Amino acid sequence: RHFGSKRDLFLACVDEVWRRLREAVEEEIAAEPDPAGWVLAVPRAITTLRRRRLAPTQLWLHALSEATDDAEIRRHFRRHLREVHDYVAGVLRRAQEAGAIHRDRDVEAEAWIGIGVGLLRSVQDRFGAGLPRPRVVVGIPSGATEVEKRAVHEAALAAGARSAYGRCSTRAIRRTR
Repeated sequence: RHFGSKRDLFLACVDEVWRRLREAVEEEIAAEPDPAGWVLAVPRAITTLRRRRLAPTQLWLHALSEATDDAEIRRHFRRHLREVHDYVAGVLRRAQEAGAIHRDRDVEAEAWIGIGVGLLRSVQDRFGAGLPRPRVVVGIPSGATEVEKRAVHEAALAAGARSAYGRCSTRAIRRTR
């Protein structure tokens, strides 16, 4: 396939990596019998793609920097991020409908948080070991299930935290990498 410009090639790369990421997420979900594991399907799929030398979040960071000066990339990437959000929210909604996520949790907000954490993790990866790995304190609603508590901690650790402390009612939970 021939492209009219480097921009067209770049946008095609963004779309192709996104297609491959969705396929990898669906493979993760199909391989995971416990719907609670679906919550981590996106970060696991990203890890799988990174082993294949594809880095969707790094590509997204590059698109963010290019969008500052290029209106076409900005428009494309805005639509793209909305599509990513809708897909991630859909994955979380499926897990919620299967009972793995409490029905009161806002999967729309959780999807944006997950995308934001992924982008922050990419910044950490790009700048390497020079950035400190923080200890993270996470507030967990008192009605959260054990699976939800574990998912929150695993997400914090997957985002690069050195350790995660969760506070739920009167009980503190600590997990370290």
